[in-house]
Amino acid sequence: EGEVVVWIPKKGCLTYLTSSLSQRWRGPGSPMEGAPRHVRLTLCLLHERSLGASSPWADYLATVPSAEAGVPLTWTAEERRNRLSGTELEFFIPWKLGELRREYDRHVAPLVRCGALGG
Repeated sequence: EGEVVVWIPKKGCLTYLTSSLSQRWRGPGSPMEGAPRHVRLTLCLLHERSLGASSPWADYLATVPSAEAGVPLTWTAEERRNRLSGTELEFFIPWKLGELRREYDRHVAPLVRCGALGG
């Protein structure tokens, strides 16, 4: 108990501070100021994927699935109706999709509009 099995330096972890976007996001007035960590990380993952082989994270990202087909949030409305009818998820998923839309509108869309995600 309490024995360290593996130690990974922070620079070896993809975060919003180690992504190639991090220089654009540091300091006061950062376009990501106030955005939840999961939004920051999602944007970093998308950005690093968009860089392809030129991303310093390319080898790592090659091991990460590009899509998750089994997640109800990614299903069409018809798939959700057919698969979730009569379950709690039938009502939760539309609510969660609305939450994600509001989060996108609040945190991501402004970055897209002002070009803060760049290339």
